[in-house]
Formats: sequence, structure tokens, C-alpha cells
Amino acid sequence: MKTLTLVLSLMVITALFTLPVAAGELLRETFDDAEAGSITNLPHWTELYTAPTISTARPYSSPHALELRPVTTDRTGAIASNFLARYPTNQPTEHPVIRVSAKFFLPHTNVYLQFGLRDSQSQSFFYFVITNGLAKLRSHDTGVTLPTGAYFNVIFHLNRSNTQARLDINNTNLINWGDYTSGVNGARFNQLVIFREPHPSQDQQSVFVDDIRVDTFLPHILAWWRLDDALTPFADQLGAFHSPTQPSPGILVAPNNHPYDPLHDGANDLTNEAVIRKPISANLACARTTPVFSNWTLESIFRHDPAQTANTLFDWGTSIGSNSERSFISFSHRSIYQLCANLRDAHQTTTDKDWLPFLAAYTPDARWHHAAMVKDGTNLYTYLDYQLISVTNLSSAASGGYIFDTNSVARIGQTLNNGNTSIEQDFFDQVRFSRVALTPRQFLQPARPLILASPHSALDPEWQLTVKTIQGRKYQIETTGVLANIFWAPYYNFTATGPLSSIDVSITSARRFIRIREVP
Repeated sequence: MKTLTLVLSLMVITALFTLPVAAGELLRETFDDAEAGSITNLPHWTELYTAPTISTARPYSSPHALELRPVTTDRTGAIASNFLARYPTNQPTEHPVIRVSAKFFLPHTNVYLQFGLRDSQSQSFFYFVITNGLAKLRSHDTGVTLPTGAYFNVIFHLNRSNTQARLDINNTNLINWGDYTSGVNGARFNQLVIFREPHPSQDQQSVFVDDIRVDTFLPHILAWWRLDDALTPFADQLGAFHSPTQPSPGILVAPNNHPYDPLHDGANDLTNEAVIRKPISANLACARTTPVFSNWTLESIFRHDPAQTANTLFDWGTSIGSNSERSFISFSHRSIYQLCANLRDAHQTTTDKDWLPFLAAYTPDARWHHAAMVKDGTNLYTYLDYQLISVTNLSSAASGGYIFDTNSVARIGQTLNNGNTSIEQDFFDQVRFSRVALTPRQFLQPARPLILASPHSALDPEWQLTVKTIQGRKYQIETTGVLANIFWAPYYNFTATGPLSSIDVSITSARRFIRIREVP
């Protein structure tokens, strides 16, 4: 459960409030808030064969991990059944790609283990398997020798619309998208299963598993870099791009440098674990040719050092982008305090492009900002902090449809030709690309109410506040005359009609402090 309220007075204070877990995260288990002991003590987890234990012996993130002790005559494992629904192929409100990830610690190579998805109704499985010291996807011949004595990250994706899959282990991009689902009866899953098989040659050392996640996504998202994992910092959540093989940059865990916790993805509240300092990705290769899309939205959440003079938020193109005849999208901050873009659609026979040097005024100020470019028809809409700043009519070089093939690459924090590089105190939180024109209510945004502006003096008889809200959510204004007072009087309730709400509050001696919180 997450803290989701905000208190506003002459200063900003925090109060407690909670909301349920988001539907987009079918399973998120770090084991850190659990008690040591049998996993069956956790809600929604059941024993499979012999139950593994929650242990402090070797966690990836303190203080706990799941420990699967060695067995000689039977298996040991567990089932997580807390998916909110069974997800059929091509559910219209959801992206067909389902993502499964976890961190593993192996003591040696003689480990036999299965980890993956199960449909309790049809008994259909799709899993990542370790056999004879090699890791692979079920029914696929390609395997890799896994590291031992240290945690490594496993991510696999399954596209339920065509049953294609891919596998990434510690940025190896081991198996690209393909038909590796032989024997899978359909693509409906409501459980995660993990178990360890007995093996006569194994010694008495345990396998550890931590940070298990199963995620689904909104149907319009093409790629999403959440930038919150030290082992795979530039891994695209949907597998549309390969992960670069590069050392991990600085990942900072919430809440010290975290702007939005949890995060609202336009429909659901999601956990938001960390931010990345000085983000500079290597080339992120496009894993599959995209469909043709005429409209799109690029979003970034970032915080720039005031010393920053030019930084590229996102580049996507072929070669260095500007020298190609193919689709090109570049979104940057430049030295004369502005946001700018370089765009080219897929219909060009020259390197002509639409250079847009002034989309919005912007000065690096060490504060968190959300910026979005929305292409809708022949217009480009630029938003800064959820407010429309400019509308630009695109030239014929950029107003048509876009398509990117597997020769294209993306960069975060730097141009494709190594310019406009992030510096030491630049931070990125999210980069997301959608293949539709989003409205502001569908943008990435903070799930808590956030005061954006209070232009009047505290001595004025009325405060006019601009509040960041989620459309359709209910909020309550509460007031008190004494900050230390434990009783806050309700002032009025309202339902937000958009991402920004204007609130007028009359000030009296009994109404000197104001807080705004979300209500169920």
C-alpha cells in the first residue's frame, strides 16, 4: 500500500492515505515486507510440492529473498495466484505482451529449476527453465550458461496475440522474438509458478529468487523505459528494443530522488522504484519492425542540473538519424533554454527533416518535469508539466506515417552521434513511446495530488490553487487553524475533470492550513 495524500499550507506536508494495487502489475513481490518463514504465510501464495521459505540468508534487496533449498526426492516450489483476472488473448483493454521477470542467485550449475506462467484451468505452462547448467525458454534449443555466486536478471516476454516470445538474461538478448511456444495450449494465464527439481549431483546449497514481477500494459504503448533496475537499467518493458550490453549507470532508489511514487500510467497506479542518474544509454536496437503509425506520443520525466546546456531526452532513427531517409524522432533540450525536436516521417526520399528549434521555453532548474510531444495528424502538440505550450503545423517532411525497422536504434540521454550528453546531476525517471496521440489525462503522471501553483500571498483572504489531479478521481479539501491540530475539518469534495484542477479556498483564522487528499 502506498502513501497518496498531500497536505498544503504555507508549506507542504505529507499525510497518510492508501489506494489498492494497480491492475497493470499482476504480481510484484520483493519479499521485503514479509516475515521469515514459509512462503505460504504470504497472501495468495500456496505450496507446490514442498514449500520454499522466505529467508534473510542472501537477499538481492534487503532484507528478504525466496530460498529454494535443495531436494533429493521431491520438488520444492510455490504458486502465486494473485493475478486479478485470467488474461485471454487480444483483450482489447490490454497490450498482448505480458512481461515476467525475477532475479536469481545460483550456487552452482547443477540446478534444475522452472519459473513461469500457468493457467490453472487448462494446465497450460510457459516458462523459463534451467537444465544441465543452461537456461532457455521452454521448447527452444538455444541456452546460455548462467553466472553463479551473484544475482542475475531474467526477463521474458510472451505475446498472447501470436504466442511469440523472447528471453533476456542480464542484457544478453539471448533469444529474440520468435515462435518458441511449442506445447503451450493457448495463451491465458492467471498464476506464476516456481519450483526446483531434485538432482542427485547437487550439493546442499540453496537457490535464491527475489524481485518477482508480472506486468501487462496499456494497448497503445510501443516501448517504455522505466529506468529503475540496476541490473538492466535500459531494458524496455515491452521488449520492443534490445537491452544494451553496458555497465549499469547510477540507479537511485526511492524516495530520495524520486518524483512520482507511485506512478499513474494513464489508467492504473503502478509502483515506481527508482530513478537513474546521469543516464547515457548505448544504442538500443529495435527488436521488431514496428507497424506504421501516423500519430504518436513521446513522454519523458527528467530533472536537469542547472549547469546543463544541452541534453537529448530521446533519439530514434537509422545510423545517426539526421543522415538517413528513414523515420527519425529526436526530442532535446538546447542551450538557449528551449525544448526542440527533429522529425522525419517514413515517406521521404531525401534526408530532409522538420527541424523545430523552439517548441517550449524551458530552463534547467534541478526540479522534476514531465514533457510530451504528441503528433496528431499534421500537428505536433508540446506539453510541459501537463500544460499545452505550443501547437506546430508539421511540414511534409514529418507529417505522414512513421515506421521503424530492425536497422533503427534509440538513445536515451544522448544523441545517436554522441552529442547532448547527460551530466553528473541529470536524472531521468521515465521514457515512454505510444503509437497513438494521447490526451493529457493519459500521460504518465504522479498518482498523488500535487500542488503546482499558489500565486497569492498567505495573507490574502482567498487562496487560488492549481492542483495536479487524475481525471475521474475524487478529492477532499480539509482545513485547520493550527498545524499541530490532529483534527482536520472537511471543506469540500470534488471530482477532477482533468489533469489540472483550480481550487479557491476562503481563508479565516480557523482555516490557515489546507490539505488535499484523494478519497475512496
